[in-house]
Amino acid sequence: MNSELGLKRACLLLIVCLCCIARADNWMAGLPDDMLACRVSIPGTHDSATGDGFDSGLINQLGTVYAQSQDLSLAEQWAAGVRAFDLRPATRDGYLQINHGIVATSVLMEDALTLLRDSLIANPTEFIVIHMRHESEGDEVDDVYESLLLELLSSSGLSSYLADFSEDLTVGDLRGKMLLTSRDTYADTPVGAFINGWTSNINWSAQTSGKLVGKSSSAPLYMQDYYDTSDDGGVDLKIEAINTLLDETATHSGDDRFWVYNFASAYSKTTSLFGYTLTLSSGYRDNATYTNAAIIEYAATHDPAPMGIIMMDYAGVDTSDDYETRGQELVDTIIAQNFKYLEAIAGVTSTTVATTQVEQVYSIAGLPLSEPQQGINIVRYKDGSTKKTIK
Repeated sequence: MNSELGLKRACLLLIVCLCCIARADNWMAGLPDDMLACRVSIPGTHDSATGDGFDSGLINQLGTVYAQSQDLSLAEQWAAGVRAFDLRPATRDGYLQINHGIVATSVLMEDALTLLRDSLIANPTEFIVIHMRHESEGDEVDDVYESLLLELLSSSGLSSYLADFSEDLTVGDLRGKMLLTSRDTYADTPVGAFINGWTSNINWSAQTSGKLVGKSSSAPLYMQDYYDTSDDGGVDLKIEAINTLLDETATHSGDDRFWVYNFASAYSKTTSLFGYTLTLSSGYRDNATYTNAAIIEYAATHDPAPMGIIMMDYAGVDTSDDYETRGQELVDTIIAQNFKYLEAIAGVTSTTVATTQVEQVYSIAGLPLSEPQQGINIVRYKDGSTKKTIK
């Protein structure tokens, strides 16, 4: 690579990163419609609603000390570029509250889904993946979770925005939709997909034995959710597990139908209270300083490749209570990975643009353009095809 070409490439990648940051509300616009959704690198948040604060009551008031893993609200996470959300509902009398364990956040499940739906209405090029777990230890009413959830998901305001799962889902299939994936079986058939075989085990064979099961098809699911790094060497073991799954994700071809949840989240500090071991919010922050940095470093030192869905703590903030979490930097890194990967695998398809057949032109970072600009452009044609061109 000569120096001029190297400089052009460096400038291009800088533009990619800057455009992703500036256009975080619709960064998926530049992704090809026919790209498999499972090959998109998606920034996500663990226990997403904890950034909105906690419900009233003595136990819940302790949430900022023991249960907080985000600083930004759901709306702020969306604005930062997050597109995967971890929502954990628990039962109340007639509704579902989002909890982190026994601690209730201030967010109702209905309000969370409505907010995300409205974000999609305002930005229809985007899609959302939801990781859901019944936080049963926070239930106040028994034996109503399934009925409350189904009533909510079938409501007229939400049902049309919830996507059916199939192994061949593409970006175009999911635009404007939420794909709900649930670790709990709440009905005979899922809205979205059920997650079979979820594990937090560090064992590789367990991590690669999951499935996403939809109404009529299924796909392999690889997952890494080793969440307690408080023992000696725990953080190093976590980073090794993260990188092992990133390596595996990168080796699969563009046509492989498998999904990845790679949790950067974990807690590295605990405390004892009345004989119980409790997590600490500072433990989530401390762990994030290592795992978020490790993923950023991985992207900088490896060839561009899909990363799967990365669920992180303290997304969208680079510092939290004096901890260098680098949460916005990691979100931007994951977003930019998509366009670096597309550039690497696609090359330049054409040196001309047939303007009469063009539906929309985008920059390499997904920024909509009124006409092709100097350099590389992504052109979506009226027949649905997408080509990379150079002017």
